Amino acid sequence: MSTLFDRLKDVSSPAIGLGAMNLSHGYGRPVPEPEALRALESAFDMGYRHFDTATLYGATSQ
Repeated sequence: MSTLFDRLKDVSSPAIGLGAMNLSHGYGRPVPEPEALRALESAFDMGYRHFDTATLYGATSQ
């Protein structure tokens, strides 16, 4: 059985990513969803491909 690192060794990902905690309640009031989506879309358009997210940041909608 392979380990997680064995499975990820062939995955290419940029070393620098965009942290998404600032879009959530992590630093106070969450950013409104339309603004958060615009920020993420702009980052993608600028070339970001590594988005650092976590379940604990929460979701704005289901």
